[in-house]
Amino acid sequence: MTKLTMDYFKKENNFHYALSTVSPINIPSIKSLFHNEFEIIKLTNMYGSKLRYIFQYKFNKIRKETVLDILLVSLLEYNSIKEALNEGYRGVAIVFKNNIHYIKFVKD
Repeated sequence: MTKLTMDYFKKENNFHYALSTVSPINIPSIKSLFHNEFEIIKLTNMYGSKLRYIFQYKFNKIRKETVLDILLVSLLEYNSIKEALNEGYRGVAIVFKNNIHYIKFVKD
């Protein structure tokens, strides 16, 4: 469904950003958004104090070739995730390693 929606928005060419909110424990939705090139830009409380990732897709973004730093943070380490986001990292993938889900953060 996300792919169909994004294809429509790309054809229209009137949009600069798409945003989505996802529960940090909703791994299938997180994977889907990463697969569609969304990035985590914030972790915050919404909807009556429920914790949510805010994902962003930039339609006219220029991909930078150089990544200065890569960081893996456990999906459940919310304070570390907030800290990484505050330091300018953005979440770009989910990684399953040693039976733990991690968010891959990059900074360029």
